[in-house]
Amino acid sequence: MTAPAAASLELVERYVYDVVETSEVKDGDTYVQLLEREIGFHQVWRGRMEIRLDYADTPEKSKGSPHERSVAKQAQAVAAEWLRSGQRLNVRTRKPRPDRPPLPDGGFGRWLGDIWDADSGEHLADHLRRLGLASVWPTRWRDEFDQEPQP
Repeated sequence: MTAPAAASLELVERYVYDVVETSEVKDGDTYVQLLEREIGFHQVWRGRMEIRLDYADTPEKSKGSPHERSVAKQAQAVAAEWLRSGQRLNVRTRKPRPDRPPLPDGGFGRWLGDIWDADSGEHLADHLRRLGLASVWPTRWRDEFDQEPQP
């Protein structure tokens, strides 16, 4: 997957983690996951994090047109099925640097994460895009796909 031009902004790149469990799918692009990573000397870090899907925007569940809200439920269901299908998942996290002003990353203070199937290499963001359930951030989903006027 190629990062959009906005990814050239100065960001703190973090690590690749194994996804142990997805405990909550808040919407099509926000998840609560239990992650772990071997940190050396036979030690494993494990923690629960809220992850905002990197490089993607899905429809909003509580605002926008009736069509957008309807498709948001579908995006949430598709993401939940993909995340809980039993494949081995990895996530690479990043976050805006704390010494920089807020960036237009859509993170809202959450860690941004690129999530993929460790065996097939398929990225969740690409899967959602192929189904018309996500746009490439910073383009909002509604600007690309929603044909209904905003309320």
